[in-house]
Amino acid sequence: MFRYKEPLSAEDSAAPQWPDHAQEAIEQLKQRSEEEKARDLAELRDFGERCQRLEQMRAELTEQYPDQWVALTESYKQVVADTIMELVEKIRDLGERPEFAATKCMHKEPRWVIPG
Repeated sequence: MFRYKEPLSAEDSAAPQWPDHAQEAIEQLKQRSEEEKARDLAELRDFGERCQRLEQMRAELTEQYPDQWVALTESYKQVVADTIMELVEKIRDLGERPEFAATKCMHKEPRWVIPG
């Protein structure tokens, strides 16, 4: 959240005044190297690929693991669990980052349908 500061004089601008911690974060983002930006973009593309692959496997996975959670980790390992919390724990146990795993619950019967 930012605070608006009323101008006190002609020299004082009416620009938003960001809290110190937010301004520091903005400066850090500006100083990121091109290598860091390229790495982040590659990670995002890899995540998208895992999401697409999981969706392509959905019918098969739903048959194998009805009503269970399935994930593809960063190293494309398949992880299955009954709950999302259990899935996260299993991914961490593999030494991988759960926030970068593509995950989906393989509902045997969809909970709702939008008519076409």
